[in-house]
Amino acid sequence: MTVECTYKSSFELIEATKSLSFDASWDLLNERLSLLGVSSVFYGFCTSKAEILRQGMTKSCFYRTNHNPQWMDALGADNFLDHELTSNLMLTDEKEVFWSDDDAWKSASAEQREQAYLEKDIGLGVGVTLQLSSLQDSAVGVAVGLNTADVSPKEFAAYWKQHRLEVHGICQVMDLALRTHHCLALTGLTAREVEFLEYLAAGYTLKQMANKWNRAPTTLNTHSFNCRKKLNAASLEQAVFKAYVLGLIKP
Repeated sequence: MTVECTYKSSFELIEATKSLSFDASWDLLNERLSLLGVSSVFYGFCTSKAEILRQGMTKSCFYRTNHNPQWMDALGADNFLDHELTSNLMLTDEKEVFWSDDDAWKSASAEQREQAYLEKDIGLGVGVTLQLSSLQDSAVGVAVGLNTADVSPKEFAAYWKQHRLEVHGICQVMDLALRTHHCLALTGLTAREVEFLEYLAAGYTLKQMANKWNRAPTTLNTHSFNCRKKLNAASLEQAVFKAYVLGLIKP
């Protein structure tokens, strides 16, 4: 879908995404970033540092990206973030990590260096990862990776000095749009699955819900499986907690 990029201020972008669908909002914000020289974007957020340490970054992260598909294909959809250095640095206080910064690679593991070489080969060697929100001081950790193809590290430094504030502003709007206005679409939950989580949060058992909704127990088991899968949750209790954190259900 092609979106005409006529919005200039952050406020106009925010207002536009309220009335647009998830996909249209994503397209609009990516087009806005492309006008500033950004080639592709990775947007992601996590809700628990302990979960990341237990099962890896990939399985803990909700994300959307338009990076080169070879990136995920080569590394595997189940673990493509687990050895990605800049994503894992977001667990610290790092607010900006430049992909070509030698200092960032001093403590890199062999797996992280190997992944970096592969990423460079497919055009993901120069760019920056921004931490918009830290799990150290917030319930949700948010990061955005911005790729600038065909730009040298020296050219990128000059580019970033000129466009940093505007790019940051658009990324903040992206976070607001995708995580606040369109979180339901990002997680893939259906309205019925959200209702299922709301009833669980209110103390209903699966048997009580089956009776109330006049549904077979197998239907409730399907909802249970889908909610846990879509929210990357190990249990229904964790699924309810994540739904609270993400604002999908209310206390």
